[in-house]
Amino acid sequence: TCLLNLGIVSIRIGDPERARSYLEEALAAARDLQEVRTEALVLQNLAELQVADGDHEAGRCLLLQSLGIFHEAQDLRLLALVLAQLGRVASAAGDSLRGFRLLAAATGLRRTIGAVPRPDQQREEDALAAAARAALGEAAAEQVWSEWRVKSLAEVLEYATAATATASPRPARFRG
Repeated sequence: TCLLNLGIVSIRIGDPERARSYLEEALAAARDLQEVRTEALVLQNLAELQVADGDHEAGRCLLLQSLGIFHEAQDLRLLALVLAQLGRVASAAGDSLRGFRLLAAATGLRRTIGAVPRPDQQREEDALAAAARAALGEAAAEQVWSEWRVKSLAEVLEYATAATATASPRPARFRG
């Protein structure tokens, strides 16, 4: 976890090369030690680097791996975090509706379990929601938000892991 934390700090201070190095080392250690939760957290942070580099599909694939691990571990707080991150990736890739749906689902899950995002995450999510509302129109956006905030976890995971027009199919751990 020290390497993971160093990677996260490196991301926050704007040193992606150092972050990637720490995170790749942390990933190898987590896999060697079979620390699946740490592995999922590392994957989630590596995804952030991929998206920052403009590789949305690679970021999405890493997030889906992380999502699968958190799902198996039944860690709802981190599932919500990754769903929101998948929403940001979808929006960054030009699919604001998908991003808005995933963000609404993450918000609903957080509300159910009493979790709140970090202030920086909340600011990003507020900006994403505002952009989606502007693109969709207020009435349509409210309908989407209301519908997706109360979707079942199974429905949300099915949607989150489904292939998009530009994305690969969902990982095996989600195939039924």
